[in-house]
Amino acid sequence: MSPRLSNKECSKMIKISVFFLTLSILGLPSVSIASPTTQHDILISPYPEPTQELMIPVKGGKVYVRINGKVDGKSIPAVFINGGPGSRHNGFVRLLGLADERPIILYDQLDTGKSEHPNNPVNWKVKRFVEELETIRVELNIERWHVVGHSWGSAIALEYAVRYPQHIASTVLAGTYISTPHWLKDANLLINNAPDTV
Repeated sequence: MSPRLSNKECSKMIKISVFFLTLSILGLPSVSIASPTTQHDILISPYPEPTQELMIPVKGGKVYVRINGKVDGKSIPAVFINGGPGSRHNGFVRLLGLADERPIILYDQLDTGKSEHPNNPVNWKVKRFVEELETIRVELNIERWHVVGHSWGSAIALEYAVRYPQHIASTVLAGTYISTPHWLKDANLLINNAPDTV
């Protein structure tokens, strides 16, 4: 049996994970533990207004796309794919400050957030979600981009990288979701180790 972690230990692990995920997304070559407030300040700056907002037609409906920065070929954009399925782009807005270095593209998958909600199960296939992402790339006339996926978004990012490697500058995965059976096994471990009050 695995030892239980206290709430304080879990909280500390989560903070460390978020810190290093942020560093990997920022592409910082080194870590300065002496001044963590510098990193924190980057994340809590006011959310900038989008440079551009679009509704892009994809198979099954239209998806909301938000761009901060200018997609002009001068720097390689980064696209962020949210988790869920069912989450929205909002989870990434704290990273919009990166738009001073490269265009940042956030979007809501079909049936989420500001995108259309046809609520048709035929659309809920990995292949369609991958093609949704590729349609966005084509519509924005982007040759290559950094693809960042979180949780369910990491599954889409991995599939996208396999199908369209020529359009990938890099892939960043967080809270990686690859296998439903493994996810269920891990979830059950967490549930079994959680205090009864949880």
